[in-house]
Amino acid sequence: MDTGAGITIADMGFIKKHPAFFQEAGQSSGTDSTGAKMETPMFIMAATTIGSRAFPPHKVAGVDLSQVNSTLAVPMDLVLGYSTLSQANWWFEFSRPEMGL
Repeated sequence: MDTGAGITIADMGFIKKHPAFFQEAGQSSGTDSTGAKMETPMFIMAATTIGSRAFPPHKVAGVDLSQVNSTLAVPMDLVLGYSTLSQANWWFEFSRPEMGL
């Protein structure tokens, strides 16, 4: 799986709703999917569990996803990037009937 994101991003609205899970960690120059560059706030996201895999605290970028989320039936709070995905071995079983394949 490849989201194309080098770092995990967290929606700023999600960060504001859950400030106990995010510690400010400065700024970074970021590039979005269109190639536009901007200063991006960085955070240390608290330890979390995805599925049965525990992830230690690690750096994420804060991004306003409200515009893209307004077009989705299920809004995104996080987009997992390499900074998270690289910390685990992943198994995807696409042949299962519930996957529609």
